[in-house]
Amino acid sequence: MRLPRSAWLGPALTLFVSAASAQVKGSEPASVTQTIDGTRMTIEYSRPRARGRKELFGGQVHWGEVWTPGANRSTTLEISKDITLNGHPVPKGKYSVWLQPRKKGAWTAMLDTNSKRFHTQRPDTSKVPIRFPVEVTKGPFVPTLTWAFEDLQISGAQLTMHWGRVGVAMDLAVQPTFELRVAEEVAAPYIGWYDLVVAPIADTTKSYRVTKGTLRIEYRGGSLWGNLSTTFVSKGKEQQYSYEVILLPNKDGSFAPGFTLKGELAETSPGAVYEFKRTDGKVTGLEERYNDKLEGTYIRRP
Repeated sequence: MRLPRSAWLGPALTLFVSAASAQVKGSEPASVTQTIDGTRMTIEYSRPRARGRKELFGGQVHWGEVWTPGANRSTTLEISKDITLNGHPVPKGKYSVWLQPRKKGAWTAMLDTNSKRFHTQRPDTSKVPIRFPVEVTKGPFVPTLTWAFEDLQISGAQLTMHWGRVGVAMDLAVQPTFELRVAEEVAAPYIGWYDLVVAPIADTTKSYRVTKGTLRIEYRGGSLWGNLSTTFVSKGKEQQYSYEVILLPNKDGSFAPGFTLKGELAETSPGAVYEFKRTDGKVTGLEERYNDKLEGTYIRRP
């Protein structure tokens, strides 16, 4: 009995579709995402490989040619908030990324608002809204083109591209949530010593109990700093703990404590706040709150 054509053609089509959906690409797609202080940044690109070629620039990529640092579709950068790259403002949005390599001197980086270009659809360099020079470095051979966010700081990072022996790094800065600087005349009313009045602990599951503490607030390097020392009882033993915070002004006049590492802001604690109290216009104490729950009251020494 002869089978109808559809009986043998169907499985063949299924195999073809499955193979096509699992195809291997010469330059596989990749992405890298980094969030810094609430700003989310994503690079999407395809990763060309050296495939034994030693001279990638001046060979595979021609000098003076406008080139997307990737393959296939143009490499893109998407940012959720305004940033700066090498000091140049970059409004939030999505951009295609282009480089113009040169044999000598700085290269040119370009961001185009058309993020859906193919790698051969190069933008008109005279109309690219964001362009600036970038320095290149030489280093160990990287066979597969790689984008990364390196040297992370609280206020930014290095946005880098490496391929072959060439590296490109751009200084990336985000908009800070907190202002580190406080004017001296604004800081003056808060400077002094404070003693902790421990708030009642309603949570009996806590394995420790704070018995006393002090807070010294000083003005240093243009910022307000708090040095805390607490005494607490844990499992029947009295212990002491000291640490330093930087007081970050909120818009409502309160301060958020920032935890430091080697004298620099390293991390903030969402929900933590210091609210200073005044009597007849003079600062007389403060309340420490966490998620609107009173953690302790400090009374300022005379």
